[in-house]
Amino acid sequence: MTTLKFKCILHSDIVLSELAATEGIQRTLDYIPGNVFLGLVAGKIYNDIEPQHAMDLFHNANVRFGDAFPLIGSKRSIKVPASWYVKKGETIKDQVYIYLQMSEKEPMVQLRDKFIIKESDTQFSEIKLGKSFAIKSAYDSGTRRSKDQQMYGYQSLEAGMELCFQVDLVGFSVEETSKVEKIIKESLTGKCTIGRSKTAQYGQVEIVPVKDEDIEPGFRENGLTESEHTFIYAESRLLFIDDYGQPIIPIEGKYYGINGAKIDLERSQIRTFRYAPYNFKRQSRDADRFGIEKGSVICINRKTTSAEQTLIKQGIGLFKNEGFGKVLINPEFLVCNVNGEAKFTYLEENKDHSQANSKSTLDENLTFKKESDSKVWQYLIQQQTNKSNQQSVYVAVNKFVSDNQKRFEKEVFASQWGTIRTIAMRSKNQEDLKNRLYKSSNGYLVHGVAKDKWDEMGRLDLLKSFIEKLEPLVASEAVVNLAAEMAKKCRRK
Repeated sequence: MTTLKFKCILHSDIVLSELAATEGIQRTLDYIPGNVFLGLVAGKIYNDIEPQHAMDLFHNANVRFGDAFPLIGSKRSIKVPASWYVKKGETIKDQVYIYLQMSEKEPMVQLRDKFIIKESDTQFSEIKLGKSFAIKSAYDSGTRRSKDQQMYGYQSLEAGMELCFQVDLVGFSVEETSKVEKIIKESLTGKCTIGRSKTAQYGQVEIVPVKDEDIEPGFRENGLTESEHTFIYAESRLLFIDDYGQPIIPIEGKYYGINGAKIDLERSQIRTFRYAPYNFKRQSRDADRFGIEKGSVICINRKTTSAEQTLIKQGIGLFKNEGFGKVLINPEFLVCNVNGEAKFTYLEENKDHSQANSKSTLDENLTFKKESDSKVWQYLIQQQTNKSNQQSVYVAVNKFVSDNQKRFEKEVFASQWGTIRTIAMRSKNQEDLKNRLYKSSNGYLVHGVAKDKWDEMGRLDLLKSFIEKLEPLVASEAVVNLAAEMAKKCRRK
């Protein structure tokens, strides 16, 4: 088996809804599913390849696109094990207990919805993901304004995050592996859009290949050596069907690649999921999927042989091509003492990896090199530049609105400013913005209905002067803000 590793960098917020429903609370997934990357590759080459080649690449699990989990430096995270508990009233920073050895004398709480990374042989830390929530309105293209009574909310993963995923190539010859590896790398590498609402401000990511040595191994398998049972940790989601094709949560060992065994339900901690995947090619949803959620711990009632473990490590269940079926066998994070206290303890120093929500205080003794190659120095300069640019945008926009709002009092300008805002959001740079608005012969403001209105009272010259004075890096952002403010003023008039 050949493994290709990639890093996915979020250049904007991304929306990956947990549920197919369009109403109610919309929570985002805290990882990127493998079928997203499968879709990226298929979208580029599917129509140009032979049917058998398509089967090998996308359908028969010879190529397995893994889920992308949050990455901190060179450390890839995993979902917190469902067997990890803490005493009621305590948190993950306190003593962690393993469910199978836990005392029933005190009330316990299961840890959920967290990602952890291995810091040392006995310490772990938690990753706190940055998430945003925005309220949006449906758009009426006929009236070129928001639709009434059609508001909805998006929760999203915040820009700046880095995630890591891998693509496994199984069952190819050496020559075939080389060709497939080239196809996968060429199709995935670069900038692209993923998730929902890609035509708005969401979904911009960049994917780059990384070497094996750039990602640390993480938690070890077979660290739990003294047990008479086998524990399987679901690193990704697991999905099984019975002989009639119906989704099940199996209790027989054969489904996990261990014939003649059964699941010890009292020692297991199994969580489930259900969702309906969306097929972009067919523009419709597939049948509901129901299975075992990642982070679940499944206890088999006997030890496994090396041959059985080799089979299990190749993946279990269905949809392995989409990242399902990856597991760890007897992982070291399930080791505990006779009192159920886990071997791994929380490392306080790495208490917050969230870029958007982290809060810090200034250390008076902190020093760093003021050199061009100092990462800290470069970061501070960049932050200072960003803050200065943002402030200059606010000042320029407020001045334009204050000086010129009387020239745009007619109702028609509200929709025209809305169009200008859309153009600014889609422009690649300042020059592209100018061409779309007025420099090219088919610019929005120099032909058609808008031309006559903007020629009056020097309106076009005012906007030209505003744009020409802007710094190239903030031109599009400034016009987006200006158009939004001017549209509000026009509607009020």
